[in-house]
Amino acid sequence: MTKLTGKRFRCVTYNILADLYCDSDFTRSVLHPYCPPYALHIDYRKLLLMKELIGYNSDIICLQEVDMKMFKHFEPLLGSENLNGVFYKKGNEVAEGLSLFFRKDRFQLLGEDKIVLSEALQTKACLQSIWDGIKDNIALKERLLGRSTVASATFLQSLDNLNDIIIVGNTHLYFHPDADHIRLIQGGIFIYWLNDIRKSLLQKFPEKRISLIACGDFNSVPSCGIYQLYTTGNAPSSLPDWNSNKEEAVKNLSLHQNCLLESACGTPPFTNFTAGFADCLDYIFYDKSSLKVEQVIPLPSVEELQAHTALPSIVFPSDHIALVADLGFK
Repeated sequence: MTKLTGKRFRCVTYNILADLYCDSDFTRSVLHPYCPPYALHIDYRKLLLMKELIGYNSDIICLQEVDMKMFKHFEPLLGSENLNGVFYKKGNEVAEGLSLFFRKDRFQLLGEDKIVLSEALQTKACLQSIWDGIKDNIALKERLLGRSTVASATFLQSLDNLNDIIIVGNTHLYFHPDADHIRLIQGGIFIYWLNDIRKSLLQKFPEKRISLIACGDFNSVPSCGIYQLYTTGNAPSSLPDWNSNKEEAVKNLSLHQNCLLESACGTPPFTNFTAGFADCLDYIFYDKSSLKVEQVIPLPSVEELQAHTALPSIVFPSDHIALVADLGFK
């Protein structure tokens, strides 16, 4: 793929499957028994990942499930491709987190921020309405505040389009089968926080246009409330997500946000593809008021993904597929 110039830039989001979730007997025998042990080894997977990431010729790369060891491997190799990297570790003692790389000749780093969602919920004024809606629900509060989920925001000045700044958000939301309500709250925290950052940057740079991109593994299918909140601006209290766990059911909480986003790659049938589960969990959400999709890199076919049963495999280094979209400033 050729590098982009002018008003167009290429964006990637990719959950690369952290080594700490690969390097166990449980993973080898239960989660991914179809994948040969050598193909689960970090030395094998990192070569596939590097080749893939370099081949996209991207301008912005958002990665999830990155441990520091992998980041330190990526940094010089992607650095030689003119990409600068930043790393954001999860909360508590979790050894993996988020990473973002951007092409230095296309963007300048203006600033960055990171939150542990559970901490920000209790302290940030922009999240007060969400906190007020859940703080009296003891079971819910305990579970929500125990999560180590982080989100990052990286502020990039376009060097080709000096009027444009992009806030690139990146996150990896909590996974559990009965946690649609937790994820919807986390998705609300993420987008409320990004909108608050945008508000402050607009005050700082009143002459600039500031666009939002929200990338990540949301662990949330398109029929869930996060997609509705991001694309319509509303997640009403009537959504079934709020009742995904009866003991922690969320009452009378609606979420609203005014930056309408679209999913750059639409809602493909899957972005995560294992033997036990395949669905769309990953997204590049973009600000449709100022950005447009120029093209989307096609995803692998089912036949390609099933050639070695499922992911990861000797060909695909993660259980997720990278999403790649060319966006353009309007």
